[in-house]
Amino acid sequence: MTKADASILGMFGVAIITGFCAQSIAYFLNDYIFKSYPIYYLTGTMIISLLLYLSSFVFTYIQFKKQRIVKDRMEAYFAIFGILGLLTYSWSFIVLAMWWG
Repeated sequence: MTKADASILGMFGVAIITGFCAQSIAYFLNDYIFKSYPIYYLTGTMIISLLLYLSSFVFTYIQFKKQRIVKDRMEAYFAIFGILGLLTYSWSFIVLAMWWG
């Protein structure tokens, strides 16, 4: 595994974790960092998760253009990003919509 692969998978892994655990992260930040409404932390966590998904997608494309990853691997990453990213972000969006009421 190259450094480019590790970076791509690391960003995507953090995006998945922040997407699924956004509610717990919001409660944690509310309890230990700054007292505010947890909905604001949840919204911020969702935005960070979305930015990490987009960053991993763009970083994969850049690494392909620099010829650090091959086309087959890029296509596999895009398929994984599409399936897992869409499912994770859909779940997170449903949770966020329920919180906003």
